Amino acid sequence: MALPVEFTLDAMEDIDDLPRVARVLSRVAEAGRVACGQPDPWTREVRIDGQRVLYRLEHEQIVVLGADLEPLH
Repeated sequence: MALPVEFTLDAMEDIDDLPRVARVLSRVAEAGRVACGQPDPWTREVRIDGQRVLYRLEHEQIVVLGADLEPLH
């Protein structure tokens, strides 16, 4: 069963397509990796539509903390 996705206010400002990000995260949240440079070791990241999405996978929900554009290499 997919976990519900909750967005912080910062995340709602950072992400244009909230429903799409919620759908993708509900399927791939377990596959995210530990986010570099974050003070909370439980913060994970995944790339969705050119954005680095930061979230915390909790027991009963996924909390999206924010997002930023992927740097160009």
